Formats: sequence, structure tokens, C-alpha cells
Amino acid sequence: MATRVTLDTVLKKIRPYVDAGLGVLLVSYSYNAGAGGTPSEKSLYDDGRSAIQFIQKSEIPSESIVVYGESLGTGVAVTMAVENKVGGVVLEAPYTSIADVAQSHYWYLPTRFLVLDKFEVAEKIARINAPLLVVHGERDSIIPAKFGRALFEKAKEPKVGKFIKNAGHNDLYDHGTPKIVLEFLKSNFGPFTR
Repeated sequence: MATRVTLDTVLKKIRPYVDAGLGVLLVSYSYNAGAGGTPSEKSLYDDGRSAIQFIQKSEIPSESIVVYGESLGTGVAVTMAVENKVGGVVLEAPYTSIADVAQSHYWYLPTRFLVLDKFEVAEKIARINAPLLVVHGERDSIIPAKFGRALFEKAKEPKVGKFIKNAGHNDLYDHGTPKIVLEFLKSNFGPFTR
């Protein structure tokens, strides 16, 4: 389900946020960083916890921390937001669970029983106590938008859902996602200062 991206792509994606005066911490999963090992739900959560601990040690107030997850990372972001006090959550192309997404692609197989790392996001989303933004492309063929909608419906207020008509999974930024995210952040945190 996860799609690999280059550092160049990631840097282009964060540019609007840096230009707006925001601090950004990029987190790579340990198995992507050449550390070896096998990716698992536990290892990805551990990587997320390490990132949160790093931020907490820097004495950034928890209400200033926004957890941002993309695709597979939305499950990690939701879990971190449930386990820690944060100021906001942004989910780009989220899912209800990996098992649900697998079942939608392989409807003719019992994938729900075959998937080991389930990432049960739908069971956690209502426990987030921070403003939430969900951004999803209506033409997403990797994680269909129905999963983003279902997750959005289960979430508590305050929440904003932006379902972009002509966007897919990997082109949300070509369809105005940075502007949507910055508007969400400004409406919840006020103007940014450098």
C-alpha cells in the first residue's frame, strides 16, 4: 500500500510550510533508513513514539505540535495523537484499517484474516482530542476515499474534511493540499511567526 517517495519529493511537499514559518520534523521509518529490520505495526509505532519523544525533549509545547500522516503513516499519526497530547492532526489519504483496504482490493480472498498488521485506525479516531483535518482524493485507487470518509465520520469535532474531486493518491499536492493545510492550521493556531 505504501508508495516510495524520494527526498526531493518530500522537500517539495514541505516547502510551503517552511516558507510559512512552520517548523517541520520529517520522520523516516527505521527500515527505510538503512537500519534493516522488518516493517511491522509495532516498529512503525515505535518510530512514531521516538519522534514524539524527540519533540518533547525540545520543550516545544504539546499544543503547538501537529501530527501529520500520509497514507500508511496516517495510522501512525492517529496512534501518536491518541497516546500524546497534541495541538492538531492532519491525515492525508487515511484508511479505517489495513485489513479493510486489502479486502477492498482483494474482495475474493479472506484478506481480513491474512493481514497481520491491521492498523485499526477506525477504533482509535474518536479518542483524538485535537482539531482534525482529513484530506483525500476522490480518485484514489490505492486507498479509496470511502475509507477517509468513514474515518472522518467517526472522528470528534472539531474536524474538517476535504475530499478533492480530481485528485488521486499521489497527486493531492497538485490539487491544493498545502493551501488547505495552511488554512486549517491558521484557523486553529492563528497567524504563524518566525
